[in-house]
Amino acid sequence: MIAMTDTPNTAPLSPASHAATRAHLLAGALLAAVALTPLSGCGDEGALVAHEQTSTDAQSNLAQVSDTAIDEQPPSDVALTEMRSASDTARSELDTAVADIEGAGAHISYIALDLTTGRVIEHDADRTYYSASTIKGPFCISLVRAQGDTARANYGDLISSTVVNSDNEAYRTLREKLYGSSFFADLCAEAGVSCDLTHWYADYSVRDLANLWRICAQWLSSDDANAQWLAGLMENSLNSQVDDIAGENAVTWSKAGWYSGGGPRYDVTFDGGIVNAKQGSYAIAVATNRGSDFATVERVMRPLAALAEAGLDAARAQ
Repeated sequence: MIAMTDTPNTAPLSPASHAATRAHLLAGALLAAVALTPLSGCGDEGALVAHEQTSTDAQSNLAQVSDTAIDEQPPSDVALTEMRSASDTARSELDTAVADIEGAGAHISYIALDLTTGRVIEHDADRTYYSASTIKGPFCISLVRAQGDTARANYGDLISSTVVNSDNEAYRTLREKLYGSSFFADLCAEAGVSCDLTHWYADYSVRDLANLWRICAQWLSSDDANAQWLAGLMENSLNSQVDDIAGENAVTWSKAGWYSGGGPRYDVTFDGGIVNAKQGSYAIAVATNRGSDFATVERVMRPLAALAEAGLDAARAQ
C-alpha cells in the first residue's frame, strides 16, 4: 500500500511571473508556501502505511507553486467517478510494481509532493542511494542562481553540457576547477538536506532530492532571465523519464542519474524533478539500486505521476 500525508500550508509567497512559453501551463494553482519535512536520508527501510496521515508539525522549508487561481467549472459527477477510477488504477499499478521489484530482492523508493496542497505520496523515501548525475541539476541551478550573468556568460557551455548531456567532464570542471561546492552547500542548507559534499557526488534519498527540487523550483519559475534559460535546458535532460511520462501538456525540469557495475555501494538508477501540469505542480523522484535500469524507474514513475495528478484533480474538485 501507499503512504500519503498532508502537510499544512503557511502564509503565501509573492507570485513570480513565468516565461511566456510556460505561462499557459503554470497558471492554474495557488501560490503557496508548503512546509516540507527536511530529513536527510538514512538506511532504514520505512514501513508502508495503508491510510492517509495528517501532519501537524510546524516546518520551515517553503515551496513555491504557480500563481493563478483556476477559473473553471467544477467537474461533474461523471468526471469525479472517472477521476476516482483512474486513481484506483494507478494505485494498484504502483503497489504491484513495488511488490514485484522488492519481491525480486531490489530496493525501490519514490516520492511525489503536491506543491499546491502539500500532499505526499511516498514509499521508503528516506533510504539513501548514490546520487550519480541527479546532483548535476540542483548543482548547476545553485551555481547560476548565485552567480547569474557571470556564470552564464563565462561558462554557459559547460553548464548546458552538464545539464543536457550529463557531461561528467564539464561537471568536474565546474565543481573542481571553478566553483567548488559552496553554492550547492547553500542550496542544501536551504532545503534542509544534509549530505557529504566532499566528493563530486553524494548519497541522498528521494526525499532529499525532492527537497532540493522544490527549492530550485522557486527560482526556476521566476522572471529572472538566467532562470528561464536554465529552466529551458532542464526540460530535456538526458535519460530523464520525467518529461516523457508527464507528456506534452506539461513543462518539466528534471535530471536523471545512473551507474552500473560498481557493486551495492554505487549501482543505481535515480530520476527526479518538477512537473508543471495544467492543474498544478508537483515534485517527483524515484530511485532503485538496480544499476542503469530505466525500465524499473519508468514502471514506478508512470503510475506515481498518474496518482499525483489525480490528487491535483481532486484538489480542484473540492
